[in-house]
Amino acid sequence: MRPAPPASITGKEQERVLMKQAGYLRRFGLLVLLFILAALPLLLPLLAHLEDSMLSSADSVPGNLITLDPSSQVGPVNPLVWGIGAPGREIWNGDDPLVIQRIREAHIKLIRIGAIQYSNYHLGGYTCTAPTHCDFSDMDQLLHAIFAAGAEPLFTVAGYPGGFAPHDWSSYAIFMQQVVERYNRELVLGNKVRYWEMWNEPQIEGDGTIPTMQEYADFINTVGGAMKAVDPDLKLVAPAAPFADLSSNGWVSYIAKQTNDLVDVLSWHDYGRYDATDQDRLDQEQQMYEDNVTKVETDAAFVSSTGKHYGAAITEYNMAGQSLVDGDDSKFHSIYNAVFIANAIIYAMRAKAELYTFYLLAQLGPNRLGVLDYKNHWTPYIPYYTFLLFGNYSGTSLIGSSGDTDRLTYLASRSQDGNTLYVIVVNSNMRAAQQVTLQIKDMPSGKYTTSLLDKNGYATAGTPSSYTEGRITSTLPALSVTAFDIML
Repeated sequence: MRPAPPASITGKEQERVLMKQAGYLRRFGLLVLLFILAALPLLLPLLAHLEDSMLSSADSVPGNLITLDPSSQVGPVNPLVWGIGAPGREIWNGDDPLVIQRIREAHIKLIRIGAIQYSNYHLGGYTCTAPTHCDFSDMDQLLHAIFAAGAEPLFTVAGYPGGFAPHDWSSYAIFMQQVVERYNRELVLGNKVRYWEMWNEPQIEGDGTIPTMQEYADFINTVGGAMKAVDPDLKLVAPAAPFADLSSNGWVSYIAKQTNDLVDVLSWHDYGRYDATDQDRLDQEQQMYEDNVTKVETDAAFVSSTGKHYGAAITEYNMAGQSLVDGDDSKFHSIYNAVFIANAIIYAMRAKAELYTFYLLAQLGPNRLGVLDYKNHWTPYIPYYTFLLFGNYSGTSLIGSSGDTDRLTYLASRSQDGNTLYVIVVNSNMRAAQQVTLQIKDMPSGKYTTSLLDKNGYATAGTPSSYTEGRITSTLPALSVTAFDIML
């Protein structure tokens, strides 16, 4: 409270005193404001650290319990859900042994490749001079590299090989019969190509659009029908829609009902939102990669008129398809995208997706979406190690598991010989470490190792430990993927 001036001074003197005091207060207030503004850069990190510490402490208390039943089997582990797109055609033609090595080390089993587009790019637009006169040397080299890496191709039938006009589906059918004959009947590479995706994003594909659902269905019926006449056992994947077009009058539903049961797997692409917050983007994954897949597998909108049900596949995904609205594109090569990929793979496995392919190993230019640095001996970025963890720490059979978790996803499987239990746990909380307890039914004690993928990269040497009373308790860092290799 401001003190009253002495009663003996005059009114004018009193006014001067009050004005002088007000001036002092204004100057003092200005100094305080300047001090706060100067200290703000130092205070903000401290406040953020204190907030993170409180969040980490709150979320690290026991409470995330996952119960595992090694004796139960709930289905096979499908390695085709940690597939990935081939390096871009401008930077890879199948002859680099380092690419083969990276695929093999990660035990990646599915590589999506537009072999016709790649061949035409490498051969200057002249893979074919007529539908029956074609040079398959480049295509052979590409597919051979994929098989040599221990994977199989998802062959994207897109683009024109030359030798006939665009939209001439009869000529395209003749050309594709030769391709299927070469690889699936003559077995020139020693392995069959099982999966054939019919075009890529047909409405917008740069190597040729198929603008309407009706023409696309004609393409499937003409070209796909000719391919299956050569090999009835191959699987056609369609329509490779550019987004999750899953309404009852969308492309995916139309193709399910209008292609005479030729299609076997319904496919679309689904990238994370570039304009979402980082935590929201992760939180949206279950809807995108589990719920939508289950919908296509079960909803009547995706059943043919004869009652055929289809497999489901997302054949392109990434944390975003373009630069982020916050301008921080370093996240594409960071632990953030590694966690995004791990979540997607687990959700795909839960939904029993038939195929899942990330976009992509590497691309020309800034290589924002790639997981290998093609300019530096194909050195892995952090997200590559997500594929390596799933490839090296997954069994052959999914086991029964249960438990309520907070922003934790997990996948539990058992080795073919029954001696090892694998559990991969993803902490997608952006800011807080989380404690998790694995309760292993009927296994009182044993040994295990953990392998951690976090912001510091991949810990190549697993950390050994022992468990008792059938319980393993571990604190998982914020934004991390942890693999448990448990001996039974």
